[in-house]
Amino acid sequence: MSDLDERVCWTVSTAISTLSTEAVSPSTAVFLATHAPLRIRRRDPQLLEGVAGAVVTEEDVLQDFLNRSPGNGALLMPVIGESGTGKSHLVRWVHERTSRMPVDHRVIIHIPKASTSLRALVRILLERSDIHSEKLTQLRNQVDDLASGMDEKALQRHLLFALAEAITGAQPGSDPSRRALVSQGKLAEVLRDVTVGHHLTDDPGSLIPRLAASLLNDRGDGESDRPTQFTPEDLPHISDVSEAAQRVRSLLTLIMSRPELQTAAADLITENLSTAVQQVFKLGGRLQDAMLTIREEYQRQGKELVLLIEDFAVIQGLQQDLLEVLIEAGVRDGRQIYAPVRTLMAITSGYYLTLTKTVVTRIEAATPYVYDLDTDFDADTEGRRQTEDFVGRYLNAARIGVDRLEAAGVAYNAEVPNACVDCKFRDSCHEAFGVSPSGHGLFPFNWHALRRAIRSTPARGELDTFNPRRIIGRVIRPVLEDAEDLADRRFPGSRFQEQFPLARGEDPLSPFVAVEIEKLDAVDSARRTVMLEFWGGAPAEVINLASGIHEAFAIPELNVAGRRVLEQLDDEPPRLPPKKPNDHRANWTRSLQANVKSVLEWAAGREPLEQNAAMRIRQIVGTAVMSRCDWSTPLMAEPGADIKKTAWPNASSVVSIENAAGEAQSAGAPIRFVRNQHNAVFFEHLLTLQAKADAPGNESALPRLARLAELHQPDVIAAVLRVRSAEDDRLVAALRVSLMGAALAGRAWPGMKDTELVAAAFDEGITWELGDAAIRSDRWNTALTKHRSARPAMVADLRQLLGARQGTSGLNARILDAARIMPLIRQAAADWSIAKSEAVKWYRDANAPLTKFDELVEQQNSALRVISEQLSGWIPAGVNVSETLDAVNQAFKEAKATGLLPGGEDLVAGFPAKLKAVRGRNSQVIEQVRRDLERLENAEDNEWKRIQITTAVRDRGADLGSLMAFLKECDAWLQFGLEAAAKHAGGRGEDLAEQVRKVHTEWQQIVGDMTELEKSGE
Repeated sequence: MSDLDERVCWTVSTAISTLSTEAVSPSTAVFLATHAPLRIRRRDPQLLEGVAGAVVTEEDVLQDFLNRSPGNGALLMPVIGESGTGKSHLVRWVHERTSRMPVDHRVIIHIPKASTSLRALVRILLERSDIHSEKLTQLRNQVDDLASGMDEKALQRHLLFALAEAITGAQPGSDPSRRALVSQGKLAEVLRDVTVGHHLTDDPGSLIPRLAASLLNDRGDGESDRPTQFTPEDLPHISDVSEAAQRVRSLLTLIMSRPELQTAAADLITENLSTAVQQVFKLGGRLQDAMLTIREEYQRQGKELVLLIEDFAVIQGLQQDLLEVLIEAGVRDGRQIYAPVRTLMAITSGYYLTLTKTVVTRIEAATPYVYDLDTDFDADTEGRRQTEDFVGRYLNAARIGVDRLEAAGVAYNAEVPNACVDCKFRDSCHEAFGVSPSGHGLFPFNWHALRRAIRSTPARGELDTFNPRRIIGRVIRPVLEDAEDLADRRFPGSRFQEQFPLARGEDPLSPFVAVEIEKLDAVDSARRTVMLEFWGGAPAEVINLASGIHEAFAIPELNVAGRRVLEQLDDEPPRLPPKKPNDHRANWTRSLQANVKSVLEWAAGREPLEQNAAMRIRQIVGTAVMSRCDWSTPLMAEPGADIKKTAWPNASSVVSIENAAGEAQSAGAPIRFVRNQHNAVFFEHLLTLQAKADAPGNESALPRLARLAELHQPDVIAAVLRVRSAEDDRLVAALRVSLMGAALAGRAWPGMKDTELVAAAFDEGITWELGDAAIRSDRWNTALTKHRSARPAMVADLRQLLGARQGTSGLNARILDAARIMPLIRQAAADWSIAKSEAVKWYRDANAPLTKFDELVEQQNSALRVISEQLSGWIPAGVNVSETLDAVNQAFKEAKATGLLPGGEDLVAGFPAKLKAVRGRNSQVIEQVRRDLERLENAEDNEWKRIQITTAVRDRGADLGSLMAFLKECDAWLQFGLEAAAKHAGGRGEDLAEQVRKVHTEWQQIVGDMTELEKSGE
């Protein structure tokens, strides 16, 4: 057996079987062995606020209870307190004491809190061996028969219908809400509904099923207290009972819409529970009559009745009758007709306040006070001694076990054995961990650990109350169950931390100390951290505790000379070395102190990180990452402040902190901090650095901040690109818009070199003009004009997103990131179609005129076909344009000579200049149009789209339009000359006409011959 195995001075099975959290469960031996003086206050029965009352002992309670005159024959003494405070324990202790007293005139009736079944209660109350009464026997038998012939489900149904009947006959009083529910049986109708009944009984933990179970069965070990009140939360919501009758659903809708009706309904149900139980079991005042018979008989026998009720709630259903008996005066007209009755009754504080005024008045008449066990958990000298004595007794009982306690005769007032007496570790263990006033070792606790563990497990709304049941069940027992962890060097570990989260008011271990522990102890830092926080009282620096603690937990001492808990003197708490002065903190601003405190509370797991502290940390980290970005990967211009703020806000969407305020948008945050000591130290350093406060060592946070900034550069870039709609797919779309806009101006088309495409895409288009605008449609020219007006802004954005400023002169002097641009431009040029939905804000205006690009291309190619057909009529393929112009010139001269030209002198004077200008035009453009259209007609499917766009967008220049206009004009006056010549007959006019026809025929002959050649393929 290892040394650690020997130190574990209990077995888990023995400890669990011995330590019950219920006062009624332990054997008498365990009860007496673990009994420690209770903390009791004598208070005004009205429980006046601010009046704490006098502190008394349990012996004071006993003597007061037994010796106070019952006045007119009835003494009712309440013991109040919340669940688990020791009310039942006190009543049982009084029972143990009174039952051992050699007094013949007392008849003691003890109702344990486990005896909840109606059958058991009636037997305890009525089964009197010294009283022979047929009335008592019949009532006992009746309850036995009814209880044995009814299961829980049947009893639940009977209780609901009995409740409905009781509420129907209830007195509503002056409360309008109660009157509204009682009148015409409205609430009763709701309770009778089958669907509502299912809702109220389907949950085994709700009031009706638990009441039914306890009326038929005694309470088992470990079962929680039975609820005694119906609450508004127990009422069914309309959505829960959608199958209920329409009128019932309407009533429920009304009730659930008005809080005052909910409260009134719950109160009515609670008040009538006892009446319903009596109706189901056909008691109807018979118990009261039977109990008065018992008092009457004991008066004849000269005896006094002592009733000890461990939990008033367990007699639900008999409460009203029993209370009437207990407060019934025994003296009438100066004559004693009923035996005196003394009642010590444990009742929760809340339930006590609901007792009727008549009952409270009777209580006050006989006992002008109540005994209150609701006490605070205090850590002063006396509070510590009481707590250590209480815990020490239970630890001792767990070590010894119920069998040895009973064998030692503890149930018969023998001395309780002390398990520490024969332990070989006794001296070192007591010195290290402490010992209770009764001599019981506190191992594995010491006072620091015990105090912190108790305060970390408060009942709801009872942060600093002393609750024995809670201490047994949630502090002592869980730690004793960790015996295997202790023996295997795993205690205290993560499970201990989970069981005992640090309470408010207890200093957490400084994150700086926790981080230093990790540096000094690479093997057992986690356990050492827990040990220092709980057993060491959270010292301000890494220290060694008492050697015995290190030995017991197998956590070696560290080489930290001079750092150790000082020896414990007498009964004083362990004294730690003086904490290092933190004078520098005194000079901090209140805001900084509050933020650092919030970080410490967050690190301890007690509170979320407060909004202000979280906001500042997010701001520091987020700003550091943003300011570190050099915008070179990928290369882009640094965005403006608005873009930065939108893309990288100081919010949880960027910097997420576990369990911090303002985390609603943290799902996709790129920077995430978990709650741990390292991050707490980092946060404190950041806060003090930002505040420029005196905080030694805070500069150590800078390297980590720099690493964070470097690590998250891609996240910043991605966020900026996302906000600017500049992800790769958006950039490709924008480049495609730029290329297609350039295509409208004849500056880009499919098949161009990458470098040419880049040049076109990044050209602002300010100087662009279409040479062939005259032969293009208005739609084409309008689309180009609109695109050009929006293009400079789009190109400027492209340059910012795909390049950076070069030098200091000129806003647009930028260097482009060619390595990034080339793949994007290729993607953009792979598809020359566009959809309106693709556009985002920054290139939407430039995109809008291009949405009909395909239609524009098709219309332009159709126009080129028309032009080609017209040219074929004037200048057939293969005909020299110069020869054609010579023929036109000759025709012009003949027409002029004959006077057959239209337009008079203007045409004659202007023709030579026009002819000369046309002779200077590039006539090759005509052949280019013909070749482009021919390629388009003969294109393969995979090439057709590219050739279609190229044909349409190619700028034909101004020459084609000029040639077309000149030839069209010549054709017009030639036609005019022919028509004029036809009108002349004979003489000189006829000769002239013949000459014009001859020239025209010659031109047509040239055209006709070339056309035939084309058709024959020659």
